[in-house]
Amino acid sequence: MKYFIDTGNQQEIDEAIEWGVAGITANPSMYLKENISFYDFLERNSKKDGLLTAEVVGSRLPDMINQANQITAVSKEIIIKLNYSPSALKMVHHLRREKIRTAMTLVFDINQAMMALNAGVDYLFLFVARNEEIGVDGMAFVEEVSNIIRLKNYQTEVVAASVRNKFQLNRAALYSDYIAAPYQLVKESFQHPSTLSGLTQFEKDMDQVLTVEGFFPMNNYIRLYQEKLQLYEEQLMEDLAELVAIRSVRDEETKKPGAPFGNEIREIFDRMTAISERDDFKSTNFDGYAMHVEHGDCNEIIGILAHLDIVPEGEKKDWLFDPFTLTRHGDYLYGRGVNDDKAPALAAYYALKILRDLDFKFDRRVRIILGGAEETTWECMDHYFKHNAQPMMAFSPDGDFPIVHGEKGVLQGTFFQKIEPSADAYPHHLIEIESEKQRGYICERLRVVFESSYPMELKDLLEGAEETVIAGSYIIAFYKGDKALSRNPHKGENALFRFAKDLMAIENANGSLLKLKKLLIKYFCNDIYGENLGLFLEDKDMGITTFSIPYLLYQNKKLEIGFDYRYPKGQESKVAKRNLENFCEKNNLNFTIYKEFGLLYIHRESQLIQTLQQAYQNITGNTPECITKGGISYSRALQNCVAFGPTFPGDIPNTHKPNERIKLQTLYKAVMIYCETIRLLATKS
Repeated sequence: MKYFIDTGNQQEIDEAIEWGVAGITANPSMYLKENISFYDFLERNSKKDGLLTAEVVGSRLPDMINQANQITAVSKEIIIKLNYSPSALKMVHHLRREKIRTAMTLVFDINQAMMALNAGVDYLFLFVARNEEIGVDGMAFVEEVSNIIRLKNYQTEVVAASVRNKFQLNRAALYSDYIAAPYQLVKESFQHPSTLSGLTQFEKDMDQVLTVEGFFPMNNYIRLYQEKLQLYEEQLMEDLAELVAIRSVRDEETKKPGAPFGNEIREIFDRMTAISERDDFKSTNFDGYAMHVEHGDCNEIIGILAHLDIVPEGEKKDWLFDPFTLTRHGDYLYGRGVNDDKAPALAAYYALKILRDLDFKFDRRVRIILGGAEETTWECMDHYFKHNAQPMMAFSPDGDFPIVHGEKGVLQGTFFQKIEPSADAYPHHLIEIESEKQRGYICERLRVVFESSYPMELKDLLEGAEETVIAGSYIIAFYKGDKALSRNPHKGENALFRFAKDLMAIENANGSLLKLKKLLIKYFCNDIYGENLGLFLEDKDMGITTFSIPYLLYQNKKLEIGFDYRYPKGQESKVAKRNLENFCEKNNLNFTIYKEFGLLYIHRESQLIQTLQQAYQNITGNTPECITKGGISYSRALQNCVAFGPTFPGDIPNTHKPNERIKLQTLYKAVMIYCETIRLLATKS
């Protein structure tokens, strides 16, 4: 008998995986309770060892198939969990043809179980406690279905679900293949009184043994870090309040020598310099582009990369509190920059201060590098490394825990084409296409203007439009998609795809309309991986390529299509560009690259990753997983650097949004982890 952990809480999942549970299952109520994105949850947990279910809801088969397709776009290994219904039984047949595993839930009696078994479901979730609430013996039900499966040689595995106490847990172990149990119930199995008393005594005795033999137990390090952090807590809050009070947004109007990003970014560098001088650290400012604070004078350098610039606060009316006044509310600190990246920078600074004041001896110099243009151009790092060597190893507290050891390569650009309108007497003509010219998201809205001899006929063909307006011979169609980041196009639906599907229905087209129709349908419609452009690649560590269209414009006879391509290791930028050139040559297009980032990948076996894992485990007791992302973090500015904290799974920091915040517990835990990380990285033995 094996366990599914039945929770949507990421910290509970991570810990349960370390215990050896076989799989993860959750439901929409759990996602809502944890306030987490369904697809972010799937993407994160699909990379773990073991089983993962994802629930498809609804009663219309086409809608259910579409949901399943979006889930399997994340990973085909995800088990599609279905709520028992006639449509769910049909879905089992459909998904079996696609070789996708299925699970049936909300099964309460033998008849339902038999229908699911005959449909060919892979996992059968049989409800125990909920059955007992209506007077049915839930465990007898599990036993009966399990016996039928064994006697009739069905291949389905039984999951005892809705298990709520240790008695049910014990009985389920006799009959079921799996138990879906909540985190707290699984944890209770550790808490036998004799086990706990034995653990306490053995740990106490081992601490004495290690101390006699000259070792310093890990819990003593933790105690020292905690004591110093408590001593410095008030000063840390005062320093953070001073940094948050400075609106360190890039300002071209006040830039000058020594302040290339404006007065306020220069002011925050000066404030950080004053803090470091107060604490007797050596600091150096590099012409207002960047600065560093360092400890030690060894040749080998450990780097910690953070930044002190911020994004604008937006509309102050959208904030609960003044964005430039550090405000504690409940368990959170609010203010612009508290998560990105002023508090994390101070977390690293205070970790170094704690270690220095505890008189730890370092074999390597530790250097906290602080940039002034992370939110804009990154030229701060170009200038900094004209004057300084790259550190041998580094981490950046400008991301998330546990460890982001890989970030996909990025090519963002634009396709261009001049399209002359047709003079032929075709009934429908394309006049204009508008969408927001942005790069961060897939195209969410399109406004398309047609001219037609038969506007009512054309309107009937535009089924995918959210709204259509007829003005004489003109038709204006509005298309709306589902918003998603351009690096995660599978998490939404591009408005362009809905428009392209309508183009397929327009037969009497020529000129600009026909050219656009052929281009969109052949190369872009429903392709979020770049397969049609010859750009698709899959890597076992970093996943698959993604290709998204953030905007589409057709104005003054000029077609413009933005693109965002992200690729894992195994792909080369020059090869991808060559494929884009071939595509453009074949279709009479031109293209330009707007922004390019090489991929970041640090092997799990590297000294850096092994050390970060050890530090994280020493403080939290959990082994951190290594994850890869499609995003762009500051870590790419260094040669051997990864994002490492400060936020944990489940945190909602509102980065770049109103009400930016950080949990106090998150901040203090990050300080502790950074203490141990710096200690291990800066010590050779």
